[in-house]
Amino acid sequence: MSNANNHQQELIQWFNRTYQKRGIKYLRPPEAYAVFPAILKVEPGKKLFDLACGAGLLLKQAINKGLYAYGLDISSTAVELARELVPEAEIYTGTAEQLPYDDHFFDYVTCIGSLERFINREKALQEIKRVTTVDGQICIMVRNSKTLTWKIFRQWPGNINVTAGMDAKGLEEWRKLFKSAGFTVLAVYADQWPKQRWLKWMNGKKKVDFEKIRKPFLPLSLCNEFIIHLRNA
Repeated sequence: MSNANNHQQELIQWFNRTYQKRGIKYLRPPEAYAVFPAILKVEPGKKLFDLACGAGLLLKQAINKGLYAYGLDISSTAVELARELVPEAEIYTGTAEQLPYDDHFFDYVTCIGSLERFINREKALQEIKRVTTVDGQICIMVRNSKTLTWKIFRQWPGNINVTAGMDAKGLEEWRKLFKSAGFTVLAVYADQWPKQRWLKWMNGKKKVDFEKIRKPFLPLSLCNEFIIHLRNA
């Protein structure tokens, strides 16, 4: 078995153990996923595919928006959780580098906090491009390697969880990767959950609009994660 296959199996086992132990608590709260369909400005009746869908929290948001929802994850445990949470969606176990869908099948594709964990990012992006309609839209959230959080707590002490596929890049590196894969970068936002969480705590029982895109506390270049809105052209 090749090193890539060994790493893939280690990754699968790590995620299966994590979901078995922590379940949905491994992820951010369900309401935090509302911002991703909002960024895409989704239209009812169209098809959304969430790559590395985990327990299906974004797929639930898609169904609530009147979309046809599809998901795929390498963790069979995560897929079981997702099928239970979103029985209306079509969800399968598989890898990002070989998607089981026809060309130009999806209007929207999302991949939240997972691209940096893939064994072959370039191949995964080729597959995303292939299954997305011409001029279809993609929303990907990725980790920033330029933050003090990453450098102090992960990079400098060597505390990077290789088994879990931890990695990060700077914003310009991510831009270059997406452009080289043939995507157009439409917009870049900071991860919305840190500010949403703060507003939720501050507002108490008052309603927080989780679909609203808010400016970050810090400059974009210092945010822990980027949300990158792409077009397949």
